[in-house]
Amino acid sequence: MYDLDETIRGRRSVRGFLPTPVPRRTLEEVLELAQHAPSNCNVQPWRVYIASGDSLETLRAALVEAVTGGASPVMVAPIDDFVGAYRDKQVA
Repeated sequence: MYDLDETIRGRRSVRGFLPTPVPRRTLEEVLELAQHAPSNCNVQPWRVYIASGDSLETLRAALVEAVTGGASPVMVAPIDDFVGAYRDKQVA
């Protein structure tokens, strides 16, 4: 098992990717492990979308256009005042 020092020193940001698709089983394993990660007040406010083929190319082109065209999307993440199912999980 990695210790904290080794984990931090081994971290890196990837700026290029291989053209090889990630095997479906690998994606399933990563998502299964992610379910065990802690979240604030057990709200788990995440959704996962996996795109491939034509859908991936359409999404990629739209994102590149948004960034290079100056209309990059803005992400807003609420930090309190959870409502609905998220609030129910918070108080459970």
